[in-house]
Amino acid sequence: MKIKRSGSQPFPARRIRAASVAFEPGARSAWHTHPLGQTLIVTALVLNMFYRQVAYGKPSTEAQLRNEFSVTSEQNWRASATKTRASATKTEVPAPQSSGPLKALPVLRSPKSPTPAALPAGAFRVALDIGHTARSGGAVSASGVMEYVFNKEAAKTIASQLAALPGVEPFVVDESGGPISLPERAIRANAAGAGLFLAVHHDSANDRYLLPVKVGKRTFRQTTRFHGYSVFYSEKNRFSAESARFARALGAALLRQGLTPTLHHAERIPGENRQLIEPELGVYRFDDLVVLKRANMPAALLECGVIVNPDEEQELRQPGRRLQTAKAVAEAVTELVSHLQQQSDIEHSGPTN
Repeated sequence: MKIKRSGSQPFPARRIRAASVAFEPGARSAWHTHPLGQTLIVTALVLNMFYRQVAYGKPSTEAQLRNEFSVTSEQNWRASATKTRASATKTEVPAPQSSGPLKALPVLRSPKSPTPAALPAGAFRVALDIGHTARSGGAVSASGVMEYVFNKEAAKTIASQLAALPGVEPFVVDESGGPISLPERAIRANAAGAGLFLAVHHDSANDRYLLPVKVGKRTFRQTTRFHGYSVFYSEKNRFSAESARFARALGAALLRQGLTPTLHHAERIPGENRQLIEPELGVYRFDDLVVLKRANMPAALLECGVIVNPDEEQELRQPGRRLQTAKAVAEAVTELVSHLQQQSDIEHSGPTN
């Protein structure tokens, strides 16, 4: 979207600002709000206007308008051009206010745009996805505990650390442990207006390395060959650059916590052969992970450790190990928020003449 200002010096007494806006063919603005309200008049061709009112406990609504559009300070809105160029004039003045407690959503650009997500006006919401479900528990640990149990405890500790960060709000996608599909996990995070999606998992190993070991009266499959964390991101995510940035920041933060990455997913064997992007940080590219490519925000998947390794399983049971992981996540989130804030400042700065 190309924006040219016209008479954009604000008038302090009345807080009025006007500008002309040009939309290239197929361009689309981000979802965003205007603290003073705004009236936009289409001056050439067709410009599709959308708005959504977002309230606590209520689903978003979206409506389409044309030609002239006034938005209150508490509405999210965006504009998109048709296949031909469109232009409009916009004026920011105090508009009628709507009632009820509202929250602004993160500003996200179109899939075609390389511009990263901007920082939301309110809290930065992090969607934590507990891998698997209570009944479909994922991998089985060296002592027979389902992966879901580890995932839930890790997510709880991560949420606690994130809640302590100023301006950050953790959101657990599904705490019930009930049935939920992979696409639905991303859909819920999208609907919640999250600025980051993190899937929390614990790792296993290829069947060829798992050996039967008797534990009490039961037999479980184990390996001592692999140990450590791994982080995945997808290039099919709309914000792949920010996803990769967060994945690298998380890998580095885990390393600083004294943890080590596992590289076994890069082995060229069926079921593995993942692209290892940063060996020293344990960062992999895995494009077709559904929850990552469907998330409408930067996204990553964290394997906290290898639970089929009996020694690491015992470590992962300890609150101290979970806290190390959670602190690393908090550090990486802080870095991402700082980056997005810088990008937002750059995006909103411009010529003042």
